Amino acid sequence: MALIGPLLSVLGQEDTTGLVPPADTTAAENPTTPIYTITADDLDSELGSQDISGILQSSRDLFTSTAAFNWGSARFRIRGYDSENTWVSINGLLMNDLESGWSSWSQWGGLNDVTRYPVIRTGINPSRLYFGGIGGFTDMDLRAGSLRKGLRGSFAVSNRAYNNRVMLTWTSGYNKNGWAFSLSGSRRWANEGYVEGTFFDAYSYFGSAEKRFHEGHRLAFTVF
Repeated sequence: MALIGPLLSVLGQEDTTGLVPPADTTAAENPTTPIYTITADDLDSELGSQDISGILQSSRDLFTSTAAFNWGSARFRIRGYDSENTWVSINGLLMNDLESGWSSWSQWGGLNDVTRYPVIRTGINPSRLYFGGIGGFTDMDLRAGSLRKGLRGSFAVSNRAYNNRVMLTWTSGYNKNGWAFSLSGSRRWANEGYVEGTFFDAYSYFGSAEKRFHEGHRLAFTVF
């Protein structure tokens, strides 16, 4: 019993309630906080350093892409809506079929370099050109002046419907007269895909010319 008192006093916590807390030296060490401003031109220059073609880049929402391209064959529908409730447009023109309401993505297959940055919204969301469907919308701007200036070539190897793909894309950007041009072409082929006896050979082409009169008026012609 004689050892209990000294033992408890050794293990007890020191009373620090009366001590004055140390002064805050953060302001002295960091007298000013820098403010960084990122403009749209800065973002464009960063995107310009991405020379990898669209087959290796992810530009769509993971769930939306998986549900549309992989689960669609099993009749899966996002939020239970059929494809006719999701609007797909190119340059503001709806590409949904007038009878079925579905959009035929094969019509612009192989043109990854010009279609890889669409605006995708799921659910009821307004578009810059229309109200959008109740299932969402996909909007692709393929005007020559909206595409990235430069020359891009790529070759890809796949083990699905086709084995090889070659693609070449050129965009001029606006010249001093306000004209912009863009051309793209690709070929996808396979002597035999992942299914035995399936032959694949597909060509795709794209062309766009645009005249900018001033910032508020642009006239574009696009063919693919």
